Amino acid sequence: MIKISPNRKETATITHNFHYNTYPIYSIRFWLCLPIIIKSNAKECHTSVTVNGHYYEALVLKGVVKKPIKTSELSSEPAYSISFQVPINKKYHMYTEFLDRQVGKGYDYFSVLFGFFSKPIDAVNRWWCSELNNIFFEFYAKDERMKTNQTPKDVAIRARAFKRGLETLSIK
Repeated sequence: MIKISPNRKETATITHNFHYNTYPIYSIRFWLCLPIIIKSNAKECHTSVTVNGHYYEALVLKGVVKKPIKTSELSSEPAYSISFQVPINKKYHMYTEFLDRQVGKGYDYFSVLFGFFSKPIDAVNRWWCSELNNIFFEFYAKDERMKTNQTPKDVAIRARAFKRGLETLSIK
């Protein structure tokens, strides 16, 4: 049994992964990435999150999946990652349980194709990758959902800003 001193809290790492993917023009993935690339003018067209030794992502044709961390099982190798140390507490368990409940839910095609250029479009019980990653900020930054659909680049910007803020503050 591991004892943690009262002055030291047990922590976990939550990692946001950002992928640069390229697809042939005849692939459905190309057409789903196109609005994201046009809107964001960025290379990032996919995000995933790593929590508690598992990799969560919303994939085209598969929906939300959870995989153990093994490079051979990843949809693609992340180009870069941003990690956060968070205390293992009620909020952490609520977040991980929330992610587990989303596994098996569908991919939100309509939101990806049409939701970046006007009002946000959000299907109930369907996810796309950036939306799934943004849940972290609702749990830990007490941030509300954005007024528009978020691209992977938007998630990366929020993660970097949140990380910089943590240099002077701590997650509570």
